[in-house]
Amino acid sequence: MLWETVTFAVVLLQILMTTSTLPSLEKTVSSDITASEIDYRLPTNVKPIHYKIILNPLIEEPDPSTFTGEEIITVKVIEETESITLHYNNITIHDVIITRASTETNLTVNHNYDTVTHFWVISLDTSAGEDAERTFKANEEYLILIQYSGHHQDDMYGFYRSSYKDTEGKTVWLATTQFEPGHARRAFPCFDEPAFKATFEISIQKKRNLHAISNMPIKNDENEHYYNFETTPVMPTYLIAFIVSEFKSLNKTENFHVWAREGAIEQAQYSVDVGPSLLNAIEDFLLDLKYPMPKMDEVAVPDFSAGAMENWGLTTYRERIILYDKDHATAATKQQIATVAAHEFAHQWFGDLVSPEWWNYLWLNEGFATYFESFATDMVETAWRLKEQFVVRDLQPALAADALLTSHPITQYVDSPNSIRSIFDTISYEKAGSVIRMMEHFLTTEVFKKGLRRYLESRKYSNANEEHLYDAMNKEFQATKPELYADVSNIMHTWTRQAGYPLVTVTSEGNQLTITQKRFLLMPSSTPEEDSALWTIPLTYTTQDGDFHNTSTKQWMKSSSLKIGRPTEENKWFIFNVQQTGFYRVNYDENNWSLLIRYLRSDNYEKISAVNRAQLLDDALNLARAGVLKYSTALELTTYLIKEEDYIPWYSALNDFTFLNLRLTGTDAYPLFKVKQLSCRLLYFIIFIIFSTALIISKKELIFSTYEIGCLKCVHSHHDLKFCHRNNAERKSTIAYSHNDSTYLSPNLQSVTYCTALRHGGKEEWNFLWNKYVSSNYATEQSLILTALGCTTDQALIDGYLTKSIEDRVNIRRQDAASVFSAVYSNPDGFQLAFNFLQANYDSVASSYGTGVSSIITGIAGRIATQEQLDEFRKFVENKELGAAAEAARRAVESAEQNLEWSKIHGSEIESWLKGEPTSTVPSTTPGEASSLSLSPAVCVTLFTSILYQILNTFKMK
Repeated sequence: MLWETVTFAVVLLQILMTTSTLPSLEKTVSSDITASEIDYRLPTNVKPIHYKIILNPLIEEPDPSTFTGEEIITVKVIEETESITLHYNNITIHDVIITRASTETNLTVNHNYDTVTHFWVISLDTSAGEDAERTFKANEEYLILIQYSGHHQDDMYGFYRSSYKDTEGKTVWLATTQFEPGHARRAFPCFDEPAFKATFEISIQKKRNLHAISNMPIKNDENEHYYNFETTPVMPTYLIAFIVSEFKSLNKTENFHVWAREGAIEQAQYSVDVGPSLLNAIEDFLLDLKYPMPKMDEVAVPDFSAGAMENWGLTTYRERIILYDKDHATAATKQQIATVAAHEFAHQWFGDLVSPEWWNYLWLNEGFATYFESFATDMVETAWRLKEQFVVRDLQPALAADALLTSHPITQYVDSPNSIRSIFDTISYEKAGSVIRMMEHFLTTEVFKKGLRRYLESRKYSNANEEHLYDAMNKEFQATKPELYADVSNIMHTWTRQAGYPLVTVTSEGNQLTITQKRFLLMPSSTPEEDSALWTIPLTYTTQDGDFHNTSTKQWMKSSSLKIGRPTEENKWFIFNVQQTGFYRVNYDENNWSLLIRYLRSDNYEKISAVNRAQLLDDALNLARAGVLKYSTALELTTYLIKEEDYIPWYSALNDFTFLNLRLTGTDAYPLFKVKQLSCRLLYFIIFIIFSTALIISKKELIFSTYEIGCLKCVHSHHDLKFCHRNNAERKSTIAYSHNDSTYLSPNLQSVTYCTALRHGGKEEWNFLWNKYVSSNYATEQSLILTALGCTTDQALIDGYLTKSIEDRVNIRRQDAASVFSAVYSNPDGFQLAFNFLQANYDSVASSYGTGVSSIITGIAGRIATQEQLDEFRKFVENKELGAAAEAARRAVESAEQNLEWSKIHGSEIESWLKGEPTSTVPSTTPGEASSLSLSPAVCVTLFTSILYQILNTFKMK
């Protein structure tokens, strides 16, 4: 499942949980996640075999909020027991009958319910006489017949309801599902854990004008009263799905359809075109292991909590993540649609065909899905360079998230619903995908593919843990590459069973290199546990005279230090972690950093691969942030960027400058960090090379914008639109620009145009754009406008906008509410108002935003700039009952504390560098060395900062 909580926001660190030791998989938990005193796990003495479910949805027109259900569950008793325990939640049981299958005897039963665990315990009625059975017998099958009713809630979980307006303005209702991780129990009583797999036979009562779809095709029985679906393969409850709606479909093949509301179905064409190719690409990667289901339906759901969901044979999405119209969506949206589809399609094997034994192993689902969203899409959309994008979009953000003491292992013990939800995070997704990519490179791609096929074949229609994966890889490694063989399990445990990752430090002593490893932390810890943490590291390296194609392991590092021969002469550089295939950072001695800086400033800088240029930037700036490397060294490294013509290094640089921009705001150094005057020629040079190389938007769609320049120029086709902040008439015409067909403003330009206009406009401009949002039929355009509306500096408008996000369910859907908050707190004039609003309305915000409230708390904490703000934030966290967001809030406090400490430690050094004062022995910029434009380091950095937000928003891929 793709979880999305904040959209169109500047990329921030995701703050996470921790444990730093290498634990077993018992109830070993982090300091923040403790084993629950309540046992939430079902007994294993009974297992389900088959479910037959009959549903009557959307009852009570015109406000259809209820449904009824009839169900027969066939169960097998593994061990003799006095009771059978299963789940239900938020439904009402009207009748239950249990029949012993072998004798067709109805048994008299009692049942009780626990509202905390959602356990429904059915026991035999021993008061029925001496001849009454006292236990459910081992190896016997029983039929549990249940009649019940439930509610279609509007919180986007379980069997919930959604609605939209048709072309005539009439409200159209639909019923749909979201069951992961534990919400199938809200649709039907069940054994709602991933290990309790069974087959499902689903029937849905037909409704006037409504059509039903589910995981399997409809049977050819022409029943006039029910849609009867074919029986599913063995599968867990969380992957069951059914949708009852008036949706229409497009299809490219008989067995591949995309569904959406009638007014938007034409926007599904790209998804219809690319979907079958993505499925075929994954099949090819898995050595022709075919897609397991007889059909695939993709559905655009108007209200959807997750970004997308991998229901087997019926994947569901937010509208803006599957519907695409080139005239109303940014070019980046097209890439997002393809990669998200690839993510969900990968789950059809990883998670659906082979499911995790328990949520401890969520990463076996999400890590592989994250991996394939780039690497499968790259096989279809070959021009997007997604193998390289993976490093800057997934791996580097994972390194940032995992650099806090409060991180957690990839394989993390969880038990309660809150702890389960908490691990749907960067560690289980991006870090796991990055470690999987590292495994591919040390195994070789040939072994990796064979190992994946062996793993899936051996565990198909069953469950798995990480050892099943490692065993399959070991067998193929030994058989295919015996000369390279190293025990996969022992290697991978160091990456999956302990939090964090190593900093590899390489120093040169004559003809020898000394290499050490120690856990990298943004705020270093000196605890014995941190000092003793070790990883088995596949070291790769290349030299000034080498190349960046060979990513095979040169040396295994298992201890805290080792020595190897220097691979090149003393006056030539070397680089470790080729193509950043390893999940670790690298630091060098001053001499090697100096050699690298000089080389990057030369005309030969492109000899270093684009990915490794991005790695050098990201490593250096994060090492400086942690106090491991001088900021002056890291900032000197960035001065080469005035020559850079590749999107990949720029993405890393701009991500890292986001942190500097946030931290320096309000300090003495910040005025030096802002642009007072810049020529359009210079901006054109910088942005043109990024956009044209990135192949994301056309050369003609260029944005020139700074925070201090009084005029915004947007260039489109042969039209120049001049917009000056002081001219109200021109400001309004700028916003209206996209309404004029003759001078249409590309979606790639709308974000910065709208935001700049609103920043310097007032109520009239805001209302104009709000009305444009309300009337739009394009979810991608609506999402863009929601973000722009937060750019206003009018406090009354900001407060009113936040109020709309929790009260206006007609125009702002629950799934989009979090983007309103992020748009406001990302605005410097809105930060304190957003925080004040959160404190005053927390319960309403949490109820309205659902899981999105955690990201709001984290985002606000990331913008804390003073001790007074931190004290206020800490008081809020300590005194407010935050529910499921409590862990994220505590982690956010730690991050905010570290940010303020950073400012105290590094502010003066950065200010000195910006002023051009000597701060390091590394080479400073010399005339002609960095660029013919001869920019000083200070101007170079301020340039990056001034265009940071616009570029990140335009480049936003996820």
